[in-house]
Amino acid sequence: MRALAATLVLTLTLGSGCATTRSTTRSAYQRPMVKAGIALTAIGSAISIAGTILYFSTSGDPHTTGLILAPSAEPLMITGTVLWVVGLIRAPHDEK
Repeated sequence: MRALAATLVLTLTLGSGCATTRSTTRSAYQRPMVKAGIALTAIGSAISIAGTILYFSTSGDPHTTGLILAPSAEPLMITGTVLWVVGLIRAPHDEK
């Protein structure tokens, strides 16, 4: 499973301290596609929540605005989710 922390540092010790090898692996959160997916999903969720609050807490014109605003965020959230998953599936060496 891929590391989801900032940086994974592996330390391998051979024998009784005779040699040490360190390597770092790029975190999934540092990948551009994952970052874009997270951002789009968060923005879409915020717009959807704002529209839902407008819809249920008001009447008249703001009620209609909330009715339009809430589902209009779905394409952002769907695109964000797809980018997020594709970014996690891609091997780290595929990104340059």
